[in-house]
Amino acid sequence: MSPEQALGVDIDHRTDLYSLGCVAWWLLTGRPPFRADSQHRLMRQHVEQDIPNLREKAPLLSEEFSALIVSCLQKDPALRPPTARALSDSLRALEPGGPVWTRREAEDWWDKHRPRREILRPNYTQVPLRDVEIVPPKAAPSEPGSRV
Repeated sequence: MSPEQALGVDIDHRTDLYSLGCVAWWLLTGRPPFRADSQHRLMRQHVEQDIPNLREKAPLLSEEFSALIVSCLQKDPALRPPTARALSDSLRALEPGGPVWTRREAEDWWDKHRPRREILRPNYTQVPLRDVEIVPPKAAPSEPGSRV
């Protein structure tokens, strides 16, 4: 969830770029950029915490490639790439410096670095629905007899 989503402010296409940055981070490091023991703490990290150093986690990445991924994770949407096409163009412009992996080398890397189950499915404390106030969406039907 992007910081602006967590804060409940207006979102646009740059929210998707934030999500893409999180997915790229996970694919490159085998773990998400932020981890916490509750959904609330995790969302606060996405809003408040500095972006970790990607090259510390994946030192073989070029500065340019790392900077593009980090740009997607900027807290302020205005600092992210303006569009998916702009991000794509920037990625295509990068020189493929460093070794290029074969499929077998990539599979070996993932076998070694695959996230543990608890990373993939954190054990968040579940709140029973009977204890949660259900608030209808802003665009809830207003006709008599309609249900939300």
